[in-house]
Amino acid sequence: MRKICGILIVSTLWFILPPSLSFCQSVEDVCPDQALSSEAPTEQFDRYDRGLDIDAVYDRFKYGRSVHQVKWGRHQTPTRISHISQKLIIAQATRSAPEPSQPKDSEEDLTDPFADEETVPPLKTIYDPLEKINRAFFYFNDKLYFWLFKPVARGYAYIFPQSVRISVRNFFDNLGFPIRFVNCVLQGKFEGAGREATRFMVNTTGGLAGFIDVASEKMGIDEQDEDFGQTLGFYGLGPGFYIDWPVVGPSSLTDTVGIVGDTYTQPLNYVIEFKYNVGIRAYDIVNSTSLTIGEYEDLKRAALDPYVAVRDAYYQFRLNKIKE
Repeated sequence: MRKICGILIVSTLWFILPPSLSFCQSVEDVCPDQALSSEAPTEQFDRYDRGLDIDAVYDRFKYGRSVHQVKWGRHQTPTRISHISQKLIIAQATRSAPEPSQPKDSEEDLTDPFADEETVPPLKTIYDPLEKINRAFFYFNDKLYFWLFKPVARGYAYIFPQSVRISVRNFFDNLGFPIRFVNCVLQGKFEGAGREATRFMVNTTGGLAGFIDVASEKMGIDEQDEDFGQTLGFYGLGPGFYIDWPVVGPSSLTDTVGIVGDTYTQPLNYVIEFKYNVGIRAYDIVNSTSLTIGEYEDLKRAALDPYVAVRDAYYQFRLNKIKE
């Protein structure tokens, strides 16, 4: 009985199924046009995972729809072929997409953008053959400032207000009139000499012996800062070399000669004994220091080498004074 039923079933399937369909074929073999979204197969889908010829299967069904095609329908197509198709499309896009070319540095990219700009000339420096000795004196003056002059000046500034200290400075500036007047004449700056004479008379009489700078505040007559060292430089004598004197501070060979020359035009040297004159000079330094506390500290803090910074700043200052 079982043999007879088996023969009937096989015979029935033999007449129902198409003659080209075998039991070893899968549904994907029968419905390739449904699995490939009804588009004609391209070269990138020549074969899929089972190695079957999709073009041959597609040609077999492109002129008619079998019972199995209608049975599966478009929306009931298995998703395996669609997944394979997506992978193939991604793989093909990855192979076909050219890699972005990396920009190569050209000679223009490596050129200096500031090459065409004008170069800044190097800073002029003064000849310094005595640098080792000068550095020792600079160290001495530095400690003298922080250990003596600055503490005394801070205590002095605590006692006397700034207006009093400015008046004292004006007094000593007025006493330096002969130095400025003589050097203005020696340089042929007669207009400056006349302004200095006017300042001295106005400040001495109307400014209470020079404690009030009436000439600058009321009349606009500024001080002509001239000395014998500038006079030598005015006539072309170079600075020579740098000297950092103890207590006196930065100077040069020419300015040292100028300091000696200015002593002969300082009236205090003729009316006051030397020992008293030294005390007056020390008081002038303390008073001036009380008005400039912090300036030296800022210069020293900003400089990599404070000695070189002070030396170059002094030299540039003297050059500008000579050119004025």
